[in-house]
Amino acid sequence: MKKSYLFPNYFKRIGYAIVIPFFLILILNLCKVPYLNFDFKTFGIASYKGISVTTERVDINLSCTVEPGEGDQMNIQTTFDTGENAWFTMTGTDFQATILPIILIIGLLLIAFSREKIEDEMIVKIREQSLIWAVVVNFIILIFGILLIFSLPYLYFLSLQIFFVLILFIVKFNIELSRLKKITKNEE
Repeated sequence: MKKSYLFPNYFKRIGYAIVIPFFLILILNLCKVPYLNFDFKTFGIASYKGISVTTERVDINLSCTVEPGEGDQMNIQTTFDTGENAWFTMTGTDFQATILPIILIIGLLLIAFSREKIEDEMIVKIREQSLIWAVVVNFIILIFGILLIFSLPYLYFLSLQIFFVLILFIVKFNIELSRLKKITKNEE
């Protein structure tokens, strides 16, 4: 008998109980609702401590010249403060960037990979086909996103792409499962 790596059926309800409120919090955070996002310090890996931008006149090769108007020139210099130990450091982060994605991923995994009440060979086949379909569609969407989305919206797109394969799988699996139930109900 093959070993099943699926969670027990009741984990699906726990997953929905996790995902629904935190997905609403994610949507409200994206809509810039105040007081739902908070900052905290955590230990982590950072490639730099911060970026500082100065508007002073500097004579250095890394500066660029920007003409704000009326013939005045202003040099802008961007510097990266790497500090002594920039790799492992206490760094500031926020709820939306760290805790929210972790909780959503855990909830989506519980929903996606929990057993059905009756887990037979047909359900396993539907699960396998839905997972393959979700991965293929996810990477097609990723390719289009890479080609068509740039700058800061690209980072938002990649952030949402983390959840997208699990969401696609859950939707496709449930659609196929309802089709199977409808077919078996009509046969009876």
